[in-house]
Amino acid sequence: MSQPLLRILLFAILRLFLRIEFRGLEHLAAAGPRIVLACNHVSFADPLIVRLLFKQAPVYAIDTTMARLWWVRPALRFARTYAVEPSRPFAVRAMIRDVAGGAPLVIFPEGRLTMTGNLMKFYDGAAFIAARTGATLIPGHIAGAGVMPLTRIHGHKVRRRWFPKVTVTLGPAIVPVHPARSATGNLTAALKRALRELAAGDVETASIGAALRQAIKAHGIMTPVLEDRPVAGAWTYAKLLARAGAYRRCLNDTASSATIGLLAPCTCEEVALLLAVLTSGRPVAIADRALSCSQLAAAYAAAGVGMVVRPGGGATDIATLHIEDFAVDQGHAVKNEHDAGTGAAAGSVAFLRTDVNATLVLHWLQQDTLIAAAAGVAMRLDLTRADKLYCGLSMSEPQGLIYGLIWPLLRGAGIYLSGRKKPQSLLADNLYVANVSVLVGDCKGLYALAGCADREDFYALRHVVALGARDVRGDLAQLFYDKFGLSVTYGTADALPDEMDSSCSSPRDNSSGPCSNARSSLSRQLGQVAPCMDQAKAAMRRDAPRPDRNE
Repeated sequence: MSQPLLRILLFAILRLFLRIEFRGLEHLAAAGPRIVLACNHVSFADPLIVRLLFKQAPVYAIDTTMARLWWVRPALRFARTYAVEPSRPFAVRAMIRDVAGGAPLVIFPEGRLTMTGNLMKFYDGAAFIAARTGATLIPGHIAGAGVMPLTRIHGHKVRRRWFPKVTVTLGPAIVPVHPARSATGNLTAALKRALRELAAGDVETASIGAALRQAIKAHGIMTPVLEDRPVAGAWTYAKLLARAGAYRRCLNDTASSATIGLLAPCTCEEVALLLAVLTSGRPVAIADRALSCSQLAAAYAAAGVGMVVRPGGGATDIATLHIEDFAVDQGHAVKNEHDAGTGAAAGSVAFLRTDVNATLVLHWLQQDTLIAAAAGVAMRLDLTRADKLYCGLSMSEPQGLIYGLIWPLLRGAGIYLSGRKKPQSLLADNLYVANVSVLVGDCKGLYALAGCADREDFYALRHVVALGARDVRGDLAQLFYDKFGLSVTYGTADALPDEMDSSCSSPRDNSSGPCSNARSSLSRQLGQVAPCMDQAKAAMRRDAPRPDRNE
């Protein structure tokens, strides 16, 4: 079959069943005669999908083990492929000759199908070929194909669908400055950064409501996402949306259009009320529960709050308190940290808290900024529907809202809410009963929690994310490693974590479900076995028959 006819047939089939859509084709058109396309690898259908981008038949790089499979070998007859093996560079030399001759090259830098849905280990083959040939490096992101059965992503991480909508997004071209060997590392870093930006761009960032609808479509409306046991049990997306819709109707009955204030949520009802305010288009001010009444009054006044709301006594009622009912104390100064041009715009969020100097801080952020930050966290940490997350940070801080609510909601993971503040020993017991697998908090809080917890309390834990307080990071990491056999991933003062690349590539972090804590368990068992072995050897030497000197 001729290549043009094959391309037309593939386009008709994929367009019919996968509703395939291409974005950023202008980058490919302006790339020049030599092209190296580097894409993420989520399904076995990826080579067929990217084939539609080229009029000329491209050259593919394929793993040697994959090329030897009996059901893959017949498909290789219809494409020009090179089996790549790290220990044998002959295929790379042949690909360099083809790219230099004008043939487009398609290569998947991960070298294998992803097991997590995110980018995994990154090889520098694409950057090396581009640097040696002077070809234009085009980053590409395939979205949607990872939920098909033609993938190696575990079923508990995604909701399987046979015919999802597939989108291929091409990013701006990366042109090597000079074909030097030293340029390979810079090109690899630039390519990885571009692929992560393309992946984060697939998340709907217009508003919390739009991003939530996208997550429900991906994970299913009956997925459990909230839990504050024993108060309300597990809430699904459906129950959360229904309760938020009821609260939103109550808010619409109020004539006020000023900023709405509420305390940092710690129960399912309060989270539903927060989502109701966020999806209503009104600005909202989230205050820390540790603030005194006079501090709350000063903070709400600085944020322009006209009405404070909280869940009422009924199932869908809200209790309102107007700001005029507060006795405003003018003695509290409020430090405003929002950027220029950012304020009480429609749908914006204000965070009201105190800093280390006990000064009130007001910080405004837009919803799209919060969603983009959560998408950036999702690119670095593997979180699935099988996980349950607990965040010890208050949602009156941007990190608390991002890590504790937006990130898990968009990933379909469960969120455990502990309710009101409680002793660390009781909190550790609650995390044990709730089977929490991802723990987020500040370094000092995590250190106190780990000190009060038993080793069995964190049996299901596989991610520990610590923020802030760099002076105690070494002690925290040592405590979690010695007591639980877990490593700690650190985040920066802003929303995005900084030291996550190495931890996200480890097998334990990419697995889901209970973690056996094999390292600490094995070392402890060996420490118990060693004295027994010494005693057994001594007994064997003592009881062994001695040779008779008279023989």
